[in-house]
Amino acid sequence: MTITYDDFEKSYPEIHTDFFKHITEADVLFIANGRKKGIDGYIGTETFAELGFGLAQNDEIVLWLKLGWVETL
Repeated sequence: MTITYDDFEKSYPEIHTDFFKHITEADVLFIANGRKKGIDGYIGTETFAELGFGLAQNDEIVLWLKLGWVETL
């Protein structure tokens, strides 16, 4: 599917808003970060924003930290 720049510019705000709304409704936010730009586990700016937004929506990360399932840097 090809989308014109004008169509993209018109539809992007709604698509982006809906995407973040879906993150708030999700039980899990899965991010697959492979090798990119010569970096294993590369996370781009948009993925980083989505991850931060998802984490901010859920206090469960505090439990994961206490259980040692995730670490802070």
